[in-house]
Amino acid sequence: MDELVSRDAEIDRLRSCVAGLVDGVGGCVWIDGEPGIGKSALVRRLLEMAAAAGCRSRTGRARPADHTAAYRSLARCLSARLPAGDASVAAEQRLLDLVERLCAGGPAVVVLDDLQWADDASLLTWRRLGERTGTAPLLLVAACRPVPRRRAVTLLRQHLADRRAMILEPAALEPVAASTLATALAGAVPGGRLRSLVDAAGGNPRYLRELIDGLVREHRIRIADGTADLVDAGAEAGTTAAAVAAHLGFLSPAVLDALRAATLLGSEFSVRDLSLVTGQPATSLSGVIREAFTAGVLTERGQLLTFRHPILINALYATIPASERADRHRRAATAMARAGLRPVLIAAQLRAAGAPADEWVPGWLGRVAPALTAQAPVEAVPVLEHVLQRPDLDGALRSELRWALAHGLVAAGRTPDALGVVAETLTAEALEPVWRARFDVLRAGLAGTAEVQPPDGCDDPLTAGTALQFTALRQFQRGALDAARESTAQALRLAGDDVRLSGVRAAALAVRIHVLTALGQIGPARELLAERHPDTAGPVVAAGAEHDFWTGRWEHAAGARLPEPGDVPSRLQCAGVRALIALYRDEPLTEPPRLDPGPADDDLVTIAPRHLHAQALWAQRRGRPDEALGRLAPLVRDGTAAALRQVFLPWLVRLAGEHGEPGLAEAAVRAAAADAADAAMPVLPAVAAHCHGLLGTEPGEVARAADDYERLSMPIRAADALLDVALLHARRDERDPARAAWRDAVTAYTAVGAAGAIRHGSARLAEHGVRLPPLRRRKRPETGWAALTPTEVTIARLVAAGRSTPDIATELFLSRRTVESHLSHIMSKLAVRSRIEVARLVPAEP
Repeated sequence: MDELVSRDAEIDRLRSCVAGLVDGVGGCVWIDGEPGIGKSALVRRLLEMAAAAGCRSRTGRARPADHTAAYRSLARCLSARLPAGDASVAAEQRLLDLVERLCAGGPAVVVLDDLQWADDASLLTWRRLGERTGTAPLLLVAACRPVPRRRAVTLLRQHLADRRAMILEPAALEPVAASTLATALAGAVPGGRLRSLVDAAGGNPRYLRELIDGLVREHRIRIADGTADLVDAGAEAGTTAAAVAAHLGFLSPAVLDALRAATLLGSEFSVRDLSLVTGQPATSLSGVIREAFTAGVLTERGQLLTFRHPILINALYATIPASERADRHRRAATAMARAGLRPVLIAAQLRAAGAPADEWVPGWLGRVAPALTAQAPVEAVPVLEHVLQRPDLDGALRSELRWALAHGLVAAGRTPDALGVVAETLTAEALEPVWRARFDVLRAGLAGTAEVQPPDGCDDPLTAGTALQFTALRQFQRGALDAARESTAQALRLAGDDVRLSGVRAAALAVRIHVLTALGQIGPARELLAERHPDTAGPVVAAGAEHDFWTGRWEHAAGARLPEPGDVPSRLQCAGVRALIALYRDEPLTEPPRLDPGPADDDLVTIAPRHLHAQALWAQRRGRPDEALGRLAPLVRDGTAAALRQVFLPWLVRLAGEHGEPGLAEAAVRAAAADAADAAMPVLPAVAAHCHGLLGTEPGEVARAADDYERLSMPIRAADALLDVALLHARRDERDPARAAWRDAVTAYTAVGAAGAIRHGSARLAEHGVRLPPLRRRKRPETGWAALTPTEVTIARLVAAGRSTPDIATELFLSRRTVESHLSHIMSKLAVRSRIEVARLVPAEP
């Protein structure tokens, strides 16, 4: 039965109760849990087992109105007819006698579901029946929600627990169990989009069932290649809202109103935020929040509140009349702006409201637009577009907002649209000369001009800084590292701490980190990454992730916060790094990260090469070399920047040679040689030697390339090259040098925990009879910091950095339940009981 997935332990305990009942031993069972968690399903299974064993049963369900009449709940359960309002001792005795006669006929089960609604008289009689289970073949089964929290119910539960009642508290389904249930309901394993919705159900079986049943009923799931996925993004909208929200009807009206208001704030919010959108003082919300916590609807993430099941956000939001939503968001934005909250929160409200151009919005945007477009372009762009439709904007403000819009569009991966905004701006006759110069430079940079120059005599920092930003990027891409280093230094001096030049500063920092890494200057690069800049913008985070990946700081790379969702290039790059680490380590990764709609591979190599890297490696590891070759082949054409393609060329030579594409392999070798001749990047001669050695099957040449990679502090590339050396020797039946090269590669892979790379390489070498003796593994301690696995270390560091469980899940491509499981293991190994204690025990970064 799909509703009882992962409930084997609970069913076994209930089975033992039924077995004891058949032997004449009575007892009490109390099943606690939130709506939809599976209490009623467990009761049904118990009744099935009891019936099969020959037990008699009586079942009933309490109702919210039962408190108006004594014994109403239990009388309904026992099918007893009592005079209305009879609260006498005789009425109670009649109910007790009915149960006694039931037991006289053999073992009996009495079930009362939704006991939280039962009248006080029924609760008292239930207590007395519980006291009789020690001498009668009677099994009392109560199923109860946590809300409403009534003193009489709490006292009854405690009394029965003291008498050794069996207390069952079904937990939310673990990710594997939730996926199993989703597979049974959808007819195939959930794909990426559907799996996100499965995670949003938070392990609640009822929410999950209603979600997928609704999608199937409305033909919004398509099954292809053994995978079930949504027909379109957003297909869940409206499908389950009414059904899921209906299960929250047990909450008080005040709580439901507050929760609806909370959905305006998104996935997490503070009490102050909730106070602003409800218009109620924070002190008056304490009871509301307490009830929502007790009901399991809200939970904590550090200092913030969040919905325990993300699916409830959309469900409750959908219950707000559509005609009211925009006005609610608009009023929330106004209140937040007056309170001085972060611009990204205000922009999210304005965007949800349809970006209304209230009188305060243009001036506010003029003050915050540069930082807002850098941090949250998805929120900023629609608001900017809407405000720019106003005909009464001041000319200078209009230019400022158009400038911000163009940069926001670039950050959102919409460079053609940004060029359109620039072109339209430059056609305006009233454009001031300083703004014309700025947009001219921006147009040249976005169009890919090799050297972007400001006008002669330009003394405007924004114009000059933008020119230097694009010039440095082009210089790095073509391998002119010294020139790029000088251009970034100039740009950073010019930008200083000027908020208007925050984009220039972030871009220059990112390029400088790439340059220092390519020069093998790891210390200066890490010093730059360690500095606290006023803007930890996406490009800097992405550059740091790339640096950490190639230099072997994988724990650091996995622990860094992902850029905002709207910063498409940076987020894709960071996601690619995380996926690569997962693939190298053989960690669970059901599919590579993706964005819908995602950029084409031609664009991907420019904006997020590590994402393309992850996609191709994923395809190769899944036995789809043609797909990997298809992604990499365009890199050999003229015009692809040397700095971008150099990582891929040896891999392309290897793949093409192994899969019958000699012409493509030769083209990759020629491209590597041309890059080495034309550019000044220290790594390019090593890449050329690596490619040439692969094509000519010369292990010595590839070994020299591995030495150069190591000298440039690129241990992962060195290990990959050493695997190539081992394979070349193995194909010549030179087993001893093959083992020596492979042993060095294994040492490097082991240092970063790359178990997947070791497994993959071992399998390929085994085809040629090359095997290493089993490595003597040092046994991991059972307790203390050294007992933590690499993934647990990463999660512990993220906890110490203040990350919430959902944030960690997003950044590591894990489900929330998996992260919670890791946290449980971490606390057990460190002998602590809270996240705060975990944070205190995390050692400083080496």
